[in-house]
Amino acid sequence: MTSANSDEHALPPLFDFHATWHTLWARRRAVLATMGVVLLAALLYLAVTKPRYTATASVLIDPRDSRATNLSSVLPGIGADSAAIASQVFVIESRNLLIDVFKTQGMDRDSEFADRGLLARLFSLFSSEDSSEAAFKRFQDKVSVERKGLTYVVNVNFASESSDKAARIANAIVNHYKASLSKERELANNDANTLLTERIGSLQKSVSDADRAIEDFKVEHNILTGTAGGTLQSQIDQLTTQLITAQNDVDQAQDKYNLAQAAGTSVNGLARLSRVVSSGAIDRLRDDYNQRATALANSAMVYGPRHPVIERQQSELERVKWLMAAEAGRIQQERKSEYNLAVQNAKKLQSKLDDLRNQSKSSDIAQVQLRQLEARAQAARVVLDDFLKRAQETLQMQGLQPSEARVIATATAPARPTWPRPSLILPASALLGLIFGSGFALMLGPLKKK
Repeated sequence: MTSANSDEHALPPLFDFHATWHTLWARRRAVLATMGVVLLAALLYLAVTKPRYTATASVLIDPRDSRATNLSSVLPGIGADSAAIASQVFVIESRNLLIDVFKTQGMDRDSEFADRGLLARLFSLFSSEDSSEAAFKRFQDKVSVERKGLTYVVNVNFASESSDKAARIANAIVNHYKASLSKERELANNDANTLLTERIGSLQKSVSDADRAIEDFKVEHNILTGTAGGTLQSQIDQLTTQLITAQNDVDQAQDKYNLAQAAGTSVNGLARLSRVVSSGAIDRLRDDYNQRATALANSAMVYGPRHPVIERQQSELERVKWLMAAEAGRIQQERKSEYNLAVQNAKKLQSKLDDLRNQSKSSDIAQVQLRQLEARAQAARVVLDDFLKRAQETLQMQGLQPSEARVIATATAPARPTWPRPSLILPASALLGLIFGSGFALMLGPLKKK
């Protein structure tokens, strides 16, 4: 009795494989017909879809500063840190670089980007977007740049309906990027050469004025040869030498203070300031800024502009900017204090020298003044020679600026399209049609027993 009752109240199986297979086999024509329809749709898609080819060019961002001569470059290299290399990916993807390639390669007149058919023309009637801008956006969407792991290799990919065009545009982007790096160094070198030339003109005038002052002084005091002697004379000579050094220190401190003021407190200003002033805090803040800027750019590609992560990272980036501005202000104040101290030191030496001159009533004072003028003229010549040497170096560096980017793999026309892929679409369509057909057959319910 107990066994019979347990068999009567036993639960039915959750899945009856034999009944399901019997239903599918009985309705196999419907299943095969559905699978055939899906395969037919896939074949129709393959027939009407234009193939898309993707070409890849690889470029090596070489952080090493190669030199053909022992002359120092005006603009330093990109750098070996990860943030600097990652930033080059955004440089290659930048609008300014891509739009130059877009125009120089004639893509604004290419039917693949400029003409999108009748439907696109109808939509353009209701859109305020410029047709050329829309064509560039379609071109920009076909460009993808990615860094290969943590290496210095960057892959530039371009997708097009033509395999030759894909390879040509990928190579054009890489070549344009290389040219932009060399052009940037050449422009920096030309700017430095222009500033040096302007400064040399004023220094030459200073040397000429100093020589003229010496000759006028000799004529005024009837001095033919310089003589030296006496304890007081030795003290005056020593103070004169110290005063010249102090005045040079004042000029150098003033130049540094003016450069610190001209640099400002912006991020680009700190980059220029770091080439003048050695500050570990500036280097650390710049590295922190580059890392946070890179993190913000990566987050912006993943999250929306109002996402809490974006707001937090923007707040941290603004805080770093504030710290950088504070550091720049501190350096400016430090340079100002050095300048004031140098001025005070020069004033003290000048005061001592004036006292010694008042103590001397002989003609030796004229000799001291003459040597002072000659020393000033000589100091001006030394500075002029230094500027002339540096100007000659920058002039010789023109055309010798090496590029930090080196192409290690030129893009070639791909033999097979990346999309559509029949070997992937047809099996997936057959499987999808089989699933849909089986589901449809099972939705019709179980077979009626005759």
